[in-house]
Amino acid sequence: MTSQTRTTLMLYLLTVVSLLTFFPSLYNDVINWKDDDVFLSMTSSQGNGVGLFSNKECPPIPYILLRIQYAIGENGYFIYHAFSVILHAVNVLLLFLLVNRLTSSFRLSAIVAILFAFHPIHAGTVSWISQQPILLSLTFSLLTCFFYLRYHEKNTKFYYWLAVVCSFFFYLSAKPALYLLVMLFGIDWYVNGKLKFDKEKLPFVILWIMGILAELWIQTDGTSVYLLLSDSVTMVRFGIIEGIKNFILPNTVPIFIPSVLPTTMLFGYGSFLLPFLFAICFVVCFLTREKYPILLYGFIFFTVFSLPLLTGKSLLNGIITDSEFYISSIGLCIVIGVLFDTLLAAFQAKRIIRTTVFVISAVLICITLYQSYAKTSVWKNSEIFWQKIIDANVDNVFAFNKIGMAYYSQYKIDPALKNLNKAVAFAPNDAESHFHRGYVHLGIMNIDSAISDFMTVLHIDSINAMTYFNLGIAYDVLQRYDSSIIFLSRAIKLQPNFPNGLNNRANTYFKTGNYVLAFSDYQQALLQSPTFANVYGNLGLMYIQIGNAQQACTNFIHQSELTPNAINVKIHIGFTALLLNDTTLAYSNFSKAFKIDSVKAETYLTHVAMLFLKTNEEKESGEKAFDRFGIRKSLQ
Repeated sequence: MTSQTRTTLMLYLLTVVSLLTFFPSLYNDVINWKDDDVFLSMTSSQGNGVGLFSNKECPPIPYILLRIQYAIGENGYFIYHAFSVILHAVNVLLLFLLVNRLTSSFRLSAIVAILFAFHPIHAGTVSWISQQPILLSLTFSLLTCFFYLRYHEKNTKFYYWLAVVCSFFFYLSAKPALYLLVMLFGIDWYVNGKLKFDKEKLPFVILWIMGILAELWIQTDGTSVYLLLSDSVTMVRFGIIEGIKNFILPNTVPIFIPSVLPTTMLFGYGSFLLPFLFAICFVVCFLTREKYPILLYGFIFFTVFSLPLLTGKSLLNGIITDSEFYISSIGLCIVIGVLFDTLLAAFQAKRIIRTTVFVISAVLICITLYQSYAKTSVWKNSEIFWQKIIDANVDNVFAFNKIGMAYYSQYKIDPALKNLNKAVAFAPNDAESHFHRGYVHLGIMNIDSAISDFMTVLHIDSINAMTYFNLGIAYDVLQRYDSSIIFLSRAIKLQPNFPNGLNNRANTYFKTGNYVLAFSDYQQALLQSPTFANVYGNLGLMYIQIGNAQQACTNFIHQSELTPNAINVKIHIGFTALLLNDTTLAYSNFSKAFKIDSVKAETYLTHVAMLFLKTNEEKESGEKAFDRFGIRKSLQ
């Protein structure tokens, strides 16, 4: 078998292994932690959109790809998970090719790539939609390193500029972390036996600096500098020791670690022996660096890229998932791969021992594959995920909040309130717990309890804009419009760029008959978010109220362009067109509404007719529309 044929077959094998390992994730739901921010940015037509280069939640290239996935699958999640699995498979193939180029060892490259392909520590990254930027950033970093290595081999500028282009895409796919530069310097050290900084590195350094400046421009709240450092290299509180334990013993891998544990406990994680073992491993790798340079490279790779974990950059009660180890685990794959490859070479002539090693390896692979499947199932949906965390840590307030809101999103009120009550019981002074419970009470129209919880939030955090906003909504429900306007105004003052706050305050002004202030707020909301569809609809309703059907129709049409499948908007356009004696436009929109959902369309038709049609002549035209669509109802 030729070398090329062997490599091709291995690429096919790695593709199959990578896809099959995380195949169950294709049927997973989303997790209401970070995934909700991703889908919020996707629904830009509802007024939550942000610019491509000003999105704080998602870098430009992942954002573009997520938008494409959203256009294909909309609210179905299969396409997102499929793309994540494919990205992981691509990363496995690139890792195999890169290690093969570096070491010229097919067996070592295969071991490293297979281990990376199916290890359960990657289940979180592959199964979690919001972690696509991590997958994509590794893709571009591996491509950069591969082309950079080819440039050293061939001394061809074409490969060099391909590496520069890939690094440019890397910085558009991730925070401007240092690890790409570390990888490039590592390749130089491995290939040439020394570190060097020359003009070849200049474009890569410039791109990194440009990435930092762009991040500083996007993050205007003063935390960007700290985030940049923590996403690169910073102080050790956890990652290294726990990462090794999680990788070598996957059956004990937790899906999270609470950062509230003391630093000394985190570093040893229950055993003071582990740090010494880590030091011994480093000494061994260093002493054997001339014979096994790839071993030291892999160890340093893992060590450096594990440093940012749990450094305090997360304020979410310290829940750190295995996705934090996706990139750094490459180093451990290399270390374990070198050790296993060395073991096989040592017993090359002893067939019995070599067969025994292969049998044990096959058993370990089966166990690891099962662990990967089990870990993937943990990410099935929010309820399973957070319940798993609660089972492991019964007083995790953050998890109780999340599972409570997950139940509420499915309108399972009793389990939602049960978990949120536990969150409040464990942390009576936690503003988030009271806020979420108040939000659920508001949703089920338990207004007094909602107001009580929101007031408690304000005692804890008096500058929480969303709490003032929800209090404004609550008092609006009680028809205490003066109080509603006061709280909504405070929310807008605290958060000036708040189109939803302006929209709701305008609605309240509208209900009190203050059309001038309502119109002003609606216009301001549209200036802040031109694609906020509901504002156009509310403007249309206000124009109907004051008798300007033409302006109402214009605004309803704008709303329809932004929400093409909204039945109520089609009905609004239809009746406004009847007021303008445009029966063609009216019947066209009524027909579209009935094609979308005939039952809902009939309900809306009869309800809106009562609101829009006032005179006998208008009611007569409405009855003709009813007759046309088979509805027997009198408006007189």
